Amino acid sequence: MTKEIFDLIKSFEGMIGAVLGSLLTLIVTHILRKTGKVTSNVVDTKFEFTKNEFGEETDKLSEASGASIEIIVDFFNNSESYQSVNDIEIRLCDNNDNEIQKIIPQDLDTRKVSKDSIHYDNLEYFNIGPNELIKKRLRIDFHSENIELLRNTEYFKFIYSVHNGSVSSKKVITKIINF
Repeated sequence: MTKEIFDLIKSFEGMIGAVLGSLLTLIVTHILRKTGKVTSNVVDTKFEFTKNEFGEETDKLSEASGASIEIIVDFFNNSESYQSVNDIEIRLCDNNDNEIQKIIPQDLDTRKVSKDSIHYDNLEYFNIGPNELIKKRLRIDFHSENIELLRNTEYFKFIYSVHNGSVSSKKVITKIINF
């Protein structure tokens, strides 16, 4: 009986090998397309301090009544599928590594100008295509009400997450920006 089964399998050996080879190629190709990750690089950080409501600039944080911080970040998706970058925030930290404040940065590419003001949308998430490089210009503003938070800040943490295939599985990435 076993000899007959063995002979039957041997007669279909070519077809079985072709089907198994195709399935294995399909599985490996799918896995390779899903591998890869989103990387980021903080390219530049610009600080601007103002000392009165007319926008007179100063170089000293101790004299400032307002501040604006612009952070330029490059994101690169080196996978073969779209990735979602979300939960973007900047955390102010003191010299004891305590988090003082969490801030969602503004996206400078979404500038809206009206007669009385300039408005930017908060950058909460964005999608990045396969093998795509995106430059994001982020901004944080401090006014007389919250400038004291900036005076107590030693460094910033730039934090974002990337979902790995499902909503429940995500990778959190942290970058340190010295002040």
